[in-house]
Amino acid sequence: MRRALASPHSGEEDLLTRAAIVRALCAAAEAEAIDMVAFLIDNPAPEICRSTLVGLIRHGGMSGILAVGRRLLDLAESPKPDERILAATIVGELRSVDFFQPLRRLFTDPDPTVRR
Repeated sequence: MRRALASPHSGEEDLLTRAAIVRALCAAAEAEAIDMVAFLIDNPAPEICRSTLVGLIRHGGMSGILAVGRRLLDLAESPKPDERILAATIVGELRSVDFFQPLRRLFTDPDPTVRR
C-alpha cells in the first residue's frame, strides 16, 4: 500500500483517489495513521501532500500536528510561490484559528497568486 500511495506516476484521477484514501486513513486510524501516511508530507503531488497534512492535523491529535507542523511552516516560508499557495490552501481548509499564524504572512506575500 505504501508504494501505491507514493507513486509519482499516475493520472489526475488516480491522484485524487489516492488523496481521498489518505484522508480516509487519517480519519479512520487517527493517530495510528501517522505511521501509515507521514512519509507523504514531502510528496511532489500537491494533492497528496495537502491530504496528508490536513488529515494528520485534523485527526492525528497532538502527535499528528507535531509530525507535520514543520512541513506546513516550511511550505508557508518557501521561496517557491506554488508551495506558499499550497500552505495557504491547507490553512484555509483547516479553518482553525490555531493555524492562522502561517496564513497571516501569506496575506502580504509579494506574489499575487499566493494572496488569492
